[in-house]
Amino acid sequence: MTVIADSTPLICLSAVADLRLLRDLFGTVTIPDAVFHEVVTAGKGRPGSREVETAAGLWIKVEQRRPTASTTRIMEQQKLQLGETQAIELGLAIKAELLLLDEQRAVEFARSSGLTIMRTGTVYAAAKRSGLIDSVGSRLDALRAAGFWLRERDYQAILRACGES
Repeated sequence: MTVIADSTPLICLSAVADLRLLRDLFGTVTIPDAVFHEVVTAGKGRPGSREVETAAGLWIKVEQRRPTASTTRIMEQQKLQLGETQAIELGLAIKAELLLLDEQRAVEFARSSGLTIMRTGTVYAAAKRSGLIDSVGSRLDALRAAGFWLRERDYQAILRACGES
């Protein structure tokens, strides 16, 4: 399965020591260099920086992307960041089966472009279905405690989907 990730899932899952779930679920995760820069270089000392840098070249593949006129146009029209835009463009270019993405504007644009999206909270649902974790609720609570914003209705929907409500 070809999986692309944006920064937020990497940072948030690292903040609660769950980044390994991406490796366990998908094997390899590809990120564009703008995401690597955002998490590792610009994010030095913050959650995800050390974890992603360590995993790069092992199970996180960093794909070099050159910003194009299309990149700039998408960023301006959709009001997206460079990492989100490159993740979407990369997903489209290599026909990724899944894009890990959270920001609502980026999610809407990616879906309208034909990409399949998995948000950070639903990574836990997939991990439970795969037998990697026992409780989704406790993991979502840890994400929230670490500062991840998750609407109550989405929190409840994920729990219902996992039979935990």
